[in-house]
Amino acid sequence: MKKVTIVTSMHFWRLGAGHRERIFALVRFLSRHTELTVVMLGIGTERDLEHLKTLGLKCRVVFLDKERVLPPPEYVRRLKSFLAKNPADVCIIEFIQFSFLLDSIPAGVKVMLDTHDIMSELAERAHAYGAAPNRDLSEEREFELFRRYDAVILIQDSDYEKVRDALGGEKALLAPHPAILARRGIRKTAATIGYVASGVAPNVDAISWFIAEVWPAVPRDGVTLNVYGYICEALDLQVPDGVRLRGFVPSLDAIYGEADIVINPVRFGGGLKIKNVEALANGLPLVTTPHGATGLEEGAGSAFLVGDGAEEFRGRLAEVLDSYERRRALGEAAYRFAEARFSPEACFGSLLAEIDRPAPRAGSP
Repeated sequence: MKKVTIVTSMHFWRLGAGHRERIFALVRFLSRHTELTVVMLGIGTERDLEHLKTLGLKCRVVFLDKERVLPPPEYVRRLKSFLAKNPADVCIIEFIQFSFLLDSIPAGVKVMLDTHDIMSELAERAHAYGAAPNRDLSEEREFELFRRYDAVILIQDSDYEKVRDALGGEKALLAPHPAILARRGIRKTAATIGYVASGVAPNVDAISWFIAEVWPAVPRDGVTLNVYGYICEALDLQVPDGVRLRGFVPSLDAIYGEADIVINPVRFGGGLKIKNVEALANGLPLVTTPHGATGLEEGAGSAFLVGDGAEEFRGRLAEVLDSYERRRALGEAAYRFAEARFSPEACFGSLLAEIDRPAPRAGSP
């Protein structure tokens, strides 16, 4: 069994955001198939350690320093020392901003980058909407960093194709986000629309736009919009009738159990939308935008509906609100689509094969 080390700053056990859900799914999968260690950068509390014990993950979680965030050179030194004492066959670094840690990794260890998104594209989309990007990285610099890795893990097709075309098929690796399949029954009457999100700028823009431009025209006789997640703390708006800010709910099962229809009116941001994958895997009717359909294009119009602009989004939402048969057909198609494309084995099988395949370290910068 291969020894794998994941390096991340994300408290992946604190769910409620797509990037944490992604890392948690990766940890859960690899803990069943490899000898896995997760090395944490940043602060960890005793409550975190106790919570980790309850998750039943077959892996070791190590904090390089639980008390404080360290400067990059100190993380380099500590990770280098840790890997010298705890050898790994493969090291996976979460997010490109931690590429400075490449200097910590011994020769002979296969090193991979889990991108989540192509950050240069994310920055361009944010600028186009007048928003500040999380990381303002040029495409030239990003691909320069990609070349230092043995493999670059991409979460959706268009990102994979772009990196494959630039770096070659031996470096690009497609590993979408898996979902827990949980088929829901479709109720005869649609009474609850659900939206779940973290408080990042694209999500705040999405639900603020929906409430301002779409919600006023939605027939609201007995229909409620439930907004879940840390986004509720980030919203600065007057909540209209029929909208309930539910806050963070730890159980996704409870969230999707309440929803008759799921929306994701996102207009900019990263690639594959994990909240959309979750809705599909629960067999629920989903209405999203063209940007929300990124990475899921094959299912548009059959597994879920797409509305471009406020008027079209309202029309797609009315289509599923008004018809039980339409909701039932969409829910069934959504579940079949997720089952075929987003099981853990379908998403991470190629990653596991790459982990098992020996490869030399990437060239130095």
